[in-house]
Amino acid sequence: MSEIQNQKSLVSILADNKKGMLSKLTTFFASNDMNIESLTLSSADIENKIHRTTAYITGDRNRIDGLCKDMGKIEGVHKVINFMSNSFIERELGLIKIKVTNPSMPQITNLVNEQNGEIIFVNSEIMICQIEETEEKVDSFMSRAKEITNDIEILRTGIVAISLDADINNI
Repeated sequence: MSEIQNQKSLVSILADNKKGMLSKLTTFFASNDMNIESLTLSSADIENKIHRTTAYITGDRNRIDGLCKDMGKIEGVHKVINFMSNSFIERELGLIKIKVTNPSMPQITNLVNEQNGEIIFVNSEIMICQIEETEEKVDSFMSRAKEITNDIEILRTGIVAISLDADINNI
């Protein structure tokens, strides 16, 4: 594949929270030669009637704007945002669990502090730390943690993003 076909794009879809909707969206990506690299699904309203699906997809960016318009025609889809054509802020949450008896625990604690993370839980057996950052910084943090010790559990939430334009997307 050429480099253009392998570009990552960040897309957000506001759609009804109903059975089969996520399947429709993922099938749409696949049938248009887009690979989903990361997918986050969350409620977009207080009543939990609308979900926001945020996806990093890999494919030809030249086709993405048109595909976003086409995706907006799927029944139950309210709005599709291609973040690659807007300024945006993205965040991902990373959690690390380590045993307090691990000799590398002080190094992990230092790494968490360097990344403006925080220790969110400690008891006599384990410590849990979190970092909230961009995907690239969470990648770097997790790689550095694994270089320090393999005796840790790592969890990532997936990416969420919000546009920096003045449009408020409340459905």
